[in-house]
This record gives sequence, C-alpha cells and structure tokens, in this order.
Amino acid sequence: MNNGIKLVLAVTAAAIAAPNAASAQISKDIVGTWTLISNSSVTADGKRTHTFGPDPIGTLMFDGNGRFAVITMRSDLPKFAGKGFRDGTPDEYKAVGQGMLVTFGKYSVSEADKMITTDIEGSSFPNLAGAHQKRVIVSVTPEQLHYRNPTGAGGTTVELIWKRAK
Repeated sequence: MNNGIKLVLAVTAAAIAAPNAASAQISKDIVGTWTLISNSSVTADGKRTHTFGPDPIGTLMFDGNGRFAVITMRSDLPKFAGKGFRDGTPDEYKAVGQGMLVTFGKYSVSEADKMITTDIEGSSFPNLAGAHQKRVIVSVTPEQLHYRNPTGAGGTTVELIWKRAK
C-alpha cells in the first residue's frame, strides 16, 4: 500500500473515531463547579419565561464520584425583617420558597445519548425526592455547560446555561 493511501485511511479512521472520543469526554467535562447564566422555561409554542427572574443566580456541582448538588434562585429574594432565618413572616417564607430550588443526589452520564440522569435524594421541593430526571446535553465546553430538562414543571422544557466557576 502506498503512503498516500495509508494517509487517507489514517485520516478517515481518525475522523470516524473523533466523535466517539469527544462524546466519551462528557463525564469528565462536566465535573466541577458551575455558576448559573440562564434558566428559562419554554412552552410547546416557543414562549420563553425566566423561571427565576431575568438575573438568576445559582451553583451546580458535579463531583468525580457521581454526586451532584444544584441551587438555583432569584437574585432579588427579599430580605427578612427579622434577624434570624427562622424569624421570617409567612410572606417572606413564601417568596423564598417560590424563588429557589435546591436538589442533590447522584448522577450518571450516558455518553451515547448525551444525557445526564439525576437520582434526587433531597430537594427544597420535597416531591422531587426519589425522582429520576434526565437532562439532554446541548453543549459542553471547558467554560460552558448547556442542557435541557424536557420534562419541566407545567409541561415546559427547561433550558439552563452554566459557566465554569473560577
């Protein structure tokens, strides 16, 4: 076989292997701490709303042992009039309860499907405890993670974009 044919075969083999090698990196690429850029709910007709207001804040952590924790909240949560976190009024607690979501538990990644599955052990919304949720990875780079939850509340698709924490 001449060198030209060997080169073409080598380049073709590398091109075929590249997508598999890239997707095999998802499990490693998501490990770390991320900060929230955007959290939107999208209805079937394309209407987009900001789940936690126009400037949400949050942290997402994936460790290398299959554990995760996520906190998302409104950036404009009201301060409590009382001095302690147990001194809120019913309206203050309601605003906080409706303005944030915390979940934690275990996660796994399906490289082939570009899917993150979370097994929720605890949540500020207790109905999620014990749930298995899937997140479709739209893209992941060293600096940004973008995924969708196709089964968001009220039949919406929830889209989240995170940037790697410094």
